[in-house]
Amino acid sequence: MEKVRTLSAPEGTGSILCCALSPHGSRTALALGGEDAAACVVDLRVAGAGGDASSSTSAVAHSLRAGLGCFHADDAVASVTWHPTREHVLLCAHGRAVTAWDVRHLPSETAASADSAAAAVAGMSLAETRTGDAAAGAAPRGRVHLYAFNNDEVNSVCVDRKGRRMCAADDGGEIVVVDIGDETSVSGALVRRLKNGHENIAAGAVFRDHKPHDVVSGGLDCAVCKWDQSRATPVATWRVGELVAALDAESGSLGADDDDDAASPPPMCNPPMVHAIACANGFEVSDECAGVKRLVAAACGDGTCALIDLDLPAAKSGAGKSRNNKSGSRTSKGRSSSSSSLAAAGEAGGMSGSAGNDPFASRAGRERRAAVFLGRSVGGARSEAGHSGSCNSVAFAGWSGGRLVLTGGNDRHVGVWDWRECGGGG
Repeated sequence: MEKVRTLSAPEGTGSILCCALSPHGSRTALALGGEDAAACVVDLRVAGAGGDASSSTSAVAHSLRAGLGCFHADDAVASVTWHPTREHVLLCAHGRAVTAWDVRHLPSETAASADSAAAAVAGMSLAETRTGDAAAGAAPRGRVHLYAFNNDEVNSVCVDRKGRRMCAADDGGEIVVVDIGDETSVSGALVRRLKNGHENIAAGAVFRDHKPHDVVSGGLDCAVCKWDQSRATPVATWRVGELVAALDAESGSLGADDDDDAASPPPMCNPPMVHAIACANGFEVSDECAGVKRLVAAACGDGTCALIDLDLPAAKSGAGKSRNNKSGSRTSKGRSSSSSSLAAAGEAGGMSGSAGNDPFASRAGRERRAAVFLGRSVGGARSEAGHSGSCNSVAFAGWSGGRLVLTGGNDRHVGVWDWRECGGGG
């Protein structure tokens, strides 16, 4: 791989916290969200300074800033996403709200001075929104929707593939599901408040394209939860630490303490907090990777990425703490009973790599693993190919048909993984 181009956000954006590539048309509109109450859309078709495509100069097609009344000055833009069916609509999470913008009608950068009064009024409107009065004041130009149902700062926003529902995860550990299907409704309608799954911050939440009633979330409590939108509490919870312990127990029971593991770097001290999650959404999955539809990828604070099989029977979760281990449910170490695992094994098509090995098949051959890890050697050590810092971003590569997983970390590295070849440990 080689670097094609480096993009720089406009001055005043602050540290870039998030990005989203438009799924529409030629897929050349890249949205960026910044720490300093700002977001922008970069046109990737426009070359840098002097026509040099490798230049860091970015062609900003649209800009949203607190100075134009788009956001409250204290709010970082923590998440951005494009509406899947409305080409020009961009959703931005900031503070306790999610706003949807028609980028064709945003406040003009060149008319900033003329718009200063309107910006002040709009800023007052957003301030009132933060206290619960979403209807008061004048809406800034270009804003088409304001969804203000979260009680704490929003970290992640996702829209389902039909553009009918949105989910937003927040610092309070809740995930809010909102009906956004009515384009004439400015504020949308609350569908469900999903809670009692995470003990603290919910870092991310996504829908599953092939199971539209499912929502999957990950949090800084090192947990991944699966929800049914018809229920307020999670239907299944996986603790990343328990999944790691299950793999280590399997390795230890089979004496898998070989020289390669001994030579691996020592494990990191960071706990496996889940910073981001991703499902195989928004692209056509190839037949050879059909099993990817079962998976969620969780970027973890220990530098690894957990791939969890969401369709294996999992223990029911009550209030995010207690779990009942009934017959056919997951054991306390995150593994399912053998009868349920064998049944699931027959349904897990497209899980095998080029050599026919299934990374989710345990070495004992009786049970299926609940999870495998990218960037982690079997036996507990961090793989040399893994991130040396926290892994904080993850996505399935659509161009690969679901075969590749991309990870980004605080070590300034991007990892490209073939999850079918990870061999269980990484």
